[in-house]
Amino acid sequence: MTKGGGMAEANERTSGGVAFREDLLVTDTFLFLGTVEGKVQRLSRLLEDRPPFLSLRSASRVDLETGEEVDSPQFLVGLEQVVLAHEFVDLSGDEGWKMLSRERELARIQAETRGAFRFRLTGLIPREDLAPPLLEERSLFVLRDPEIRVRPGSPERVRALLGNLSYVLLRKPWVSHLFGLGPA
Repeated sequence: MTKGGGMAEANERTSGGVAFREDLLVTDTFLFLGTVEGKVQRLSRLLEDRPPFLSLRSASRVDLETGEEVDSPQFLVGLEQVVLAHEFVDLSGDEGWKMLSRERELARIQAETRGAFRFRLTGLIPREDLAPPLLEERSLFVLRDPEIRVRPGSPERVRALLGNLSYVLLRKPWVSHLFGLGPA
């Protein structure tokens, strides 16, 4: 994957040929690649709508500890289990991305997630997202240019899939704390 929405990892071979894998979901145990069904707009909008389950088709599940990969025509993932997400789309014409990219005061933050795997993320967010009312209203942070640190010894496949993402959607219920809230 390349920054800016590249899709090198998103297109993978499956038993039926090449499947386009548009979305990445990460839980505390697994990383899922597939296409989330039911999206009318962006993945962030669907996550904010809070459905109980997300259905991924033509998907793979990668174990965060072992790197073992399982392919399936469909996985159902409980929204409550999703720690972070990403959508592999061309962002150049996207209005939501243009809004995120407009000139605003950005804060460089670090976030730690709770749970067994515990990710540490560093990235940029608009400073206004750290204050009421947005802090309470939205169920996720959108981190631009994230660096995602995983446990030492994590499988290379996991490191590769989480490296070089242009942004991530970090679900607030999984955040244990934010720190380093300095200027970008």
